[in-house]
Amino acid sequence: MRAIILLCAVLLIAGAGYMLIFATADRRIQADFTFISGPLRTLDPQRTSMLRDFRIIDVLYDRLTRLSHETGEPVPAVAERWQISEDGRTYTFHLREDARWSNGDPVRAEEFILGWRRAMMPDFAAYYRTMFDYIEGAEDWFTLRNEDLEAYADRPAAERSDQAAKQLLEEHIEAFERKVGLEAPDGHTLIITLEKPVPYFLDLTAFMTFSPQHGPSMAEAMLAPDEDTGMVRMHSDWLMPDRLITNGPYFLAEHRPNRQLMLEANEHYYDREGMNNASIGVRILETGPALRSYEGGHYDWWPDVPTAHVIAGDLYRQKRDGDRDDVHVFDEAATSYAVFNVQDEYRGEANPFADRKLRRIFAKAIDVEQIIADIMRKEERETHSLVPPGMIPGYDPPQDVAPRFDPEAAARMLEAYEGEVPSVTILYRTGTGQNAMAERVARQWRDHLEADVTIEGVPHDVFVERLKEGRFMFTFANWFADYRDPTSWLNMYRSGDGNNHAKWVNEDYDRILAEAAEVADPEQRMSMLEDAERLLLREAPIVPMFIWRSIELYDPQRVRNLDRTPWTWPRLDRVEVTRPEG
Repeated sequence: MRAIILLCAVLLIAGAGYMLIFATADRRIQADFTFISGPLRTLDPQRTSMLRDFRIIDVLYDRLTRLSHETGEPVPAVAERWQISEDGRTYTFHLREDARWSNGDPVRAEEFILGWRRAMMPDFAAYYRTMFDYIEGAEDWFTLRNEDLEAYADRPAAERSDQAAKQLLEEHIEAFERKVGLEAPDGHTLIITLEKPVPYFLDLTAFMTFSPQHGPSMAEAMLAPDEDTGMVRMHSDWLMPDRLITNGPYFLAEHRPNRQLMLEANEHYYDREGMNNASIGVRILETGPALRSYEGGHYDWWPDVPTAHVIAGDLYRQKRDGDRDDVHVFDEAATSYAVFNVQDEYRGEANPFADRKLRRIFAKAIDVEQIIADIMRKEERETHSLVPPGMIPGYDPPQDVAPRFDPEAAARMLEAYEGEVPSVTILYRTGTGQNAMAERVARQWRDHLEADVTIEGVPHDVFVERLKEGRFMFTFANWFADYRDPTSWLNMYRSGDGNNHAKWVNEDYDRILAEAAEVADPEQRMSMLEDAERLLLREAPIVPMFIWRSIELYDPQRVRNLDRTPWTWPRLDRVEVTRPEG
């Protein structure tokens, strides 16, 4: 296989300025705006939960709405206007006539239904599938297909065939059209009927998972159902540049996995004149090379400075001392927390952290202040709730329930504990600085609890899979809210949610969230959600640690429109780079 070697970044004189060029062994890639990213998981908007992926997906796909960068409120995108019924359950979206896919095809209302249905299918196990449960009939349809697929897989081999799997899929699509509250009476009208009013539904329609999918491309990309499982699968290369059709300001011109991407302007985009650059180059680099490359002037922006890495602390100190003006620190609508695996069994044996008492004991032996001061080093705010305090107007997250650092009490409780004290393995993701957090917590547990603790580091992709499958005892996670409501955090820990990595199941918690969803009075609803969070924190499948602070590098004298808020990220099509002449 021919190796791709980054030779250099050179300057190309072009009129009033110049462009950065990635020079490679076989071709050159020019870009108006360049930035560094960590590893990507997928560019499939229906199948990721990673912020790095979303950053790219955000400009590859346009949804019905967007969140205004100035106000955080939903504003028109592909939908130029909409009406909401008096009972708050029916939304009628009118799509703009000039919305086009990157190949020039018009964006049609049924292509939103296509993308959303795909996200609802158990075949694809979308992280955010439950977001669609607000739509009338969606949860019942998911259950129908899921149960029928399980029954199909249990059939005798003679009763499973290509034809049988295809027939099952056709039956389910027909049931979807009858039962799910999605309707496209014409190519530019989308009618959505909800199970109940959802005050933040327009925020959801701005979220990446609610992207449409190009109909002809999906017809080619979706494989026939597997005769053994009945499940639909995709062609492995459907996300590659020569196959992927998108409707956002850019299309994917080049993608070399784990190396680089090139995005080029979609000439058919309805707001092409509002774009400030025609191309974006993205380079995938680890932390050390990333800093060197950025400081060498090869890239305009590095948004993924690992917050737990020593580099981040040094950069923050330099900013605080006035030595650098290219260091930007942002408080996020996000929480950093630790996660226990609470399943009854782990690796075929009884899981000690299935016991709430033991979880609270170990949680009380974690000194978060020490981690903030010695490892994070950016003056993060410690929190004792999953929902960050002060982030949601009208919501007062409980701060007096989660276990707090008290090593003496933890040691006494452990001495009185009647169960077996486990040997613990802390899982962490390599290349992010989590190793320092894992080492510090391990040391704290050894010192305060005399526990037998080891740490295990795995690469990004392996970490994500093990988190999803529950193959860990204890690890670290961050949650960035997807919309402006406490449920953006709290819904994670409903039974069966794709982001419930602790695998925690609590019927009372599920019931409170379900009942709160029926309440129209905002104050009563918020009070009920506070009760739900109080229960979550008391049971301690997670340990809240601190409000997340992001750190980025860019020169504000050269790079404009990268400013942001806790609820919005920069629109990359609006970024403008000024390069010195000569």
